[in-house]
Amino acid sequence: MKERIIDLGVTHGIATRYTAFLVVEERTGARRTHQQAETRVIPVHAPAGWTLARPRPDLTKTGGILCGGVSMLSAGMPAPGPMMPAAAAPMGRMRAESAKQEESVPSGDPVLELLARQLASGLWPGSDEPARVKAAAGALATLAAAGVRTTHTKYGAQVKKAIEALLEALPRLAADLATLALAAAWLVADGRRTRDELRRLAASHPGLAAVLDDDAQVRALATPGEVR
Repeated sequence: MKERIIDLGVTHGIATRYTAFLVVEERTGARRTHQQAETRVIPVHAPAGWTLARPRPDLTKTGGILCGGVSMLSAGMPAPGPMMPAAAAPMGRMRAESAKQEESVPSGDPVLELLARQLASGLWPGSDEPARVKAAAGALATLAAAGVRTTHTKYGAQVKKAIEALLEALPRLAADLATLALAAAWLVADGRRTRDELRRLAASHPGLAAVLDDDAQVRALATPGEVR
């Protein structure tokens, strides 16, 4: 039976328990690399009721494993074995319980709170695109001051996504806002390729290109002011 399933999956290009899709990317020209492959965390949308950027509750402080809001060990119950699918609960009740748990999880970490507000586009909330770009620039400047850059082991992927979103919006921005976006991106960019691309784009903005090697002046340009 296994051989038949594999044959059907390969013949018709479908995923089965024994077959899966494999993507092979072929790079040419400047996109080719001879360096060691790098593992990257790919940002995805959080499922409904989940907040991935917030810390999980420390169950060890409750005396055991939480089950429906009750600590099993503290209630005198034995620790469970391997988890088995429980009976489906009404969706409305599940969402309500999830919301209560999220509200009860204190953050206290300004970096987590800042990243939790990042939009799926990579920018931060605003009434229109210029406002979202300005908010993203301010967020990146804050992250840079906190030492969170593109090579950060936990949050680097979100920082890279923000830079990509700023560069995608760049052709539609006024000159002063484009300078703000590039300066903010420069503050958090660590990779050579990213920095080379930012330096190339900054060449169209003399005020920024002249100070790229001066972090203090770049930070000043990356601070949102009365730009549009």
